[in-house]
Amino acid sequence: SPLDGATMGDEMVPSETGTRVIAIRRSRTRDGETTAAGAETPATTDADWLISPDRTTALLAGDVVIVKGTRSGASKLADLAGDEVDVEE
Repeated sequence: SPLDGATMGDEMVPSETGTRVIAIRRSRTRDGETTAAGAETPATTDADWLISPDRTTALLAGDVVIVKGTRSGASKLADLAGDEVDVEE
C-alpha cells in the first residue's frame, strides 16, 4: 500500500477523505513452537487493536482501518491506500 509507513497526520486522512479513523486492527504473526512433548504447534496470527489513533500513528501494510464517515469518503480512503474497501452500515 502507498500508505505503508505513513502517519495519519502525513496523509491527512480526515481532511482529504471526510472520514475519521476510529480504530486500526494490526495483525502480528507468531512462529510455531515445539512443546515439551516434542509436538509442533502451528504458527498463529493475533491482532492488536489501536483505538482512536492520533496523527503520529503509522499505518502498516496489512492494517485493517475502521473508519466513520460516508461511502464516498471510504472510497477516497481506499484510493489513497491503493486497496479495496468493504463498507458496512
